[in-house]
Amino acid sequence: MTAGTCWRRGCELRVLRYLPTNLSRPEIASQLSVSVNTVNTHIRNIYTKLQARDRSSAVQRARELRLLSTGRPR
Repeated sequence: MTAGTCWRRGCELRVLRYLPTNLSRPEIASQLSVSVNTVNTHIRNIYTKLQARDRSSAVQRARELRLLSTGRPR
């Protein structure tokens, strides 16, 4: 599966939705019924695609791109 395909299929987007939470990587893996290695791979790909260095900058960039809700009412 290529990185571009993963955005379309939603596997990375499912992980991305958990990044604003306080859940750890093992907890995210448990919620999604996948391995921690899978979550780590998706997070690494997310950081690359969003040109982010860490979780908070990935969340900020994803919100700018409207991949995540801003959490503010419209």
